[in-house]
Amino acid sequence: TMEVSLKPKQRLVKIIAIGNEQYFRDLGSIVRRNVLALRAVYPNPFARAFTIQYSLPYETRKVTFLVFDLLGKMVWQRDINDIHPGPSMIRVDKMMATGLYVLQMRVLMDDPGSPKVLNRRVMCVR
Repeated sequence: TMEVSLKPKQRLVKIIAIGNEQYFRDLGSIVRRNVLALRAVYPNPFARAFTIQYSLPYETRKVTFLVFDLLGKMVWQRDINDIHPGPSMIRVDKMMATGLYVLQMRVLMDDPGSPKVLNRRVMCVR
């Protein structure tokens, strides 16, 4: 057996699997990677480009990344059409003025509390 702990508002996904002890250890690490997370943004601060590391759960239907300046003006947007559960990354290569920005990840899922919005501050320096 394998013990699974859930955070508030997380859903339980039941998996039926047959295998040995090592198989279940490996399966547990795979399942834990398939959660919604905005994992890393680097380099931060950036000069021209930065990379976003994120992960998606199985029930993800649509993902959009946006960058806003501090006045709320959107300066960059990318819709992710090729959605796969688990870890992934995207590179933002956009000339921006020096300053602080808000990176936003909007995720539409098969859940009544959808969409989920995750934010991260990023800084451009020249």
